[in-house]
Amino acid sequence: MIKRWIVTGLLVVIAAATLVSPVWADGPVNRTERAEVRFLEGMIDHHQMALDMAYDCWSKATTQAVLDACQNVITAQTREIEIMRGWLLVWYGIEYHPMSMLEMHHMQQG
Repeated sequence: MIKRWIVTGLLVVIAAATLVSPVWADGPVNRTERAEVRFLEGMIDHHQMALDMAYDCWSKATTQAVLDACQNVITAQTREIEIMRGWLLVWYGIEYHPMSMLEMHHMQQG
């Protein structure tokens, strides 16, 4: 009987935990979490720059090998950006949008 109550209690706790927002919904709270968020945001922006360059090259290139390389970068980097944005959202409640090279340039000039 006690075993049944324990199992039922655990199931209730698990169900409740899946229905509420993540523990970190208000953003990172310690140094490790802040480092992870900075890393992910930086990598997302880095990947976005690679995408910007690949799209530009793809629109102008004529050599098939270069066109293929551009397409491979576009496919891989797009997927990795989606993965890292998902981690930021699920783990930290952060909905991050990458900056383009142009936006970064304007910030540096700012």
